[in-house]
Amino acid sequence: MLVQIGRGFQGLIESDLGPDPNRIPVIYITVPPERESNLHWSLPLAEFLCLNHTLNPDDRNRRTADMNEPVAHVMRQAKTRLVLIDGINRIQDNEIAAAFSYFESLQDRTNVTFIFCGTGAREIVHEARYDKRRKNLPDVVKGKTYFSDLPMLWAGVIPYGNDWHSVVQGFEEDLCLYDHKPGTLLKLSKYLHQRTGGYIASLSDLICQAAQEAIETATETEPEAITKRLLDDSR
Repeated sequence: MLVQIGRGFQGLIESDLGPDPNRIPVIYITVPPERESNLHWSLPLAEFLCLNHTLNPDDRNRRTADMNEPVAHVMRQAKTRLVLIDGINRIQDNEIAAAFSYFESLQDRTNVTFIFCGTGAREIVHEARYDKRRKNLPDVVKGKTYFSDLPMLWAGVIPYGNDWHSVVQGFEEDLCLYDHKPGTLLKLSKYLHQRTGGYIASLSDLICQAAQEAIETATETEPEAITKRLLDDSR
């Protein structure tokens, strides 16, 4: 399933931008057997990118070189956008914080999105993101136990700019409100970024809640449309 997601995403990129031998839009790795440091996490990424990671290429038993900087550099140059990590269930409980700290650091430097797969991927990602503080868990997972094998998305903050405008426009094009005027959400793009912190999940929740409220409260004098006042009332 994870491989098919990667192939589908790469197909979309090539369909939109055309083939480019210098572009590596998707990276696929499995959780490495050794995970004591960031160095170990960088090795499977280096392998996928065909980067030699020993000090002496003729002697594979020599000490491994630190590949964090080369990996981040190549990912930026190759315009990598998606990193698929399989077997996330192999990470031990005491390794979660360090592993996801590395993922966040790499995400900040390369602007990639991670998708994790493995038994219990949902719980592992939530535990990492909310630091085991169950009071901070989303309502959808509180008091519930999942052992899903479905891939789990870890998307970073989208900075305010063209990428954010494209996301907002995508939501706007999907709206089916009777009185909605095209361009309304785009005009509120900066406000929406401030409200959601740039998180696409928060944006989706806010727009869906406002749209439902618009449908339920529409009258002859109150249009079935999303307005700033309606968004202000949505919490």
